[in-house]
Amino acid sequence: MLPEPERVIHAKLGDFVDSPPMRESAKQSFLHQFLAQRHMSIIEEIVDLSVDDGQMTVFTYREDNDRARPAIVLLHDAHGLVRGTLDIAKDLASEGFVVAAPDTFHRAGRMMNDESGPPQQDSMLLRKGMTNDGHLSDMNSVARYLGAQAYVSQGLVGVTGFCLGGRIAFLAATQGVGFGPSVLFYPTRLWRSDPAVAGAPTPLSVATVTSPMLSFFPELDSQNPPERIEEFRKTLASMPVESVVVPNAIHGFAQPQSVHYQPEHGPEAWQLCIDFFKQHLEVVPS
Repeated sequence: MLPEPERVIHAKLGDFVDSPPMRESAKQSFLHQFLAQRHMSIIEEIVDLSVDDGQMTVFTYREDNDRARPAIVLLHDAHGLVRGTLDIAKDLASEGFVVAAPDTFHRAGRMMNDESGPPQQDSMLLRKGMTNDGHLSDMNSVARYLGAQAYVSQGLVGVTGFCLGGRIAFLAATQGVGFGPSVLFYPTRLWRSDPAVAGAPTPLSVATVTSPMLSFFPELDSQNPPERIEEFRKTLASMPVESVVVPNAIHGFAQPQSVHYQPEHGPEAWQLCIDFFKQHLEVVPS
């Protein structure tokens, strides 16, 4: 379960974790040690996948056995494919999935990101050449790649992502080929046209949802104000979509590596995410 490290920290260190003497660096050191032990049985592979606009680096994670398992594509936020996102991918793999984490900024260069979060101007440079159609083509390539691997079971591929990655996950789930259930964490710009393509339709206006979709919207997220959440709900009302507004949550609340992570909200959302995928993707018991 993805939020377990946070709970283990609290369980092992008790109230001392939240007291002033407990430095953030000490908490992070404990977390990294815990994750290292948890991930020892997870296989990591890195492939430079050929896509329409060049090559895209994709990290894949799976348990170290011969069982074929359902696959999930996990998509990073605006900071790029940083180590914290890969840790989430590994943890999700430990739940019985094959997890693929692609570098959606590949058009700017191979693995161009910043662990500390790039300044806004640098972040926009990472998005060089990005379009909704390009993202959709990339995701279809990842789905085809996963479908050709012996360690991936037959069936539709799940998809999840944060922020920018939530929008790309939405594109894959509503217009992609080979994608099934999806979980979106605070997806952005669903009601806006592609800024790189004049006159392009908004992702929400052309969406068709045929597999179950679960979306998390933080109540205090300025990028998804209440009227936009209501638009999302009304537009997709006849489709298998569930949206959850998380009270008092902010953008980034579900990502342990984020400075905006909220342990009072993140663990519950992640458990719902895991349970959702286990319900809609057939997981082989270990």
